[in-house]
Amino acid sequence: MRDALVTALKTDSNAGVRGEAFNALSRYPFDEEIRDAMIYALMFDDNAALRISAINRLQEQGPALFDENLERVLRTRMVLDENAYIRTKARTVLSNLSAP
Repeated sequence: MRDALVTALKTDSNAGVRGEAFNALSRYPFDEEIRDAMIYALMFDDNAALRISAINRLQEQGPALFDENLERVLRTRMVLDENAYIRTKARTVLSNLSAP
């Protein structure tokens, strides 16, 4: 079931379906596969609400998940996202997660 939700989050053309998949995945224990799906949604989803949910969920996990891939995605969103809230949030999360 979880694999189907990850696939739906990454590939379904309907934003509502992707949102429901995200909500369902949020009930699973956070692991690397879910983390990668959240990073994918933050980087590639065209729905700002879903990107906001993804960045919030990633922030909740704390610095233990911080790596070069997440740093790259946050830096990209910080500069290129069309949504001002996401740009600001990416900057904040990057600062908080990369702090010693």
